[in-house]
Amino acid sequence: MSQTIHGVLSGLIICALTVPAAALCADAKPSLEGALAEHGYRAGEAVEQVPGFRLDDWKAVDSKHLIVFGDAGQGYLVTLEDRCYGLGGSPLTVRTRSPGVLAARDEFQVKHMGQVADRCAVDTLQRLETAPGG
Repeated sequence: MSQTIHGVLSGLIICALTVPAAALCADAKPSLEGALAEHGYRAGEAVEQVPGFRLDDWKAVDSKHLIVFGDAGQGYLVTLEDRCYGLGGSPLTVRTRSPGVLAARDEFQVKHMGQVADRCAVDTLQRLETAPGG
């Protein structure tokens, strides 16, 4: 019986120590919605492609999301299939299957010292809307 009480108490102590630590980590990293709001946007409807796409104007939201622009300055949220490292400070190029049109399975390439360091495939695209108060 004392082993059961000892086991329960040990479990409670472990939970008491790990749950607050996990909460601190969760608070340290903003949600995608919060990160988009910092840029003045919120995610809107899903789209199949971005017409009039140009890479000269883009922003990294995090290692898996980019903000890009199409016709008439319309912003789009690009969700990548996997995390793409080096988005914040490295040159970025793109390989699209159709010139001037960004779609799923197209590829962003992060370059480091002139070499492709990471290939980042597009998973989904969403139109961006101006966030309230933004």
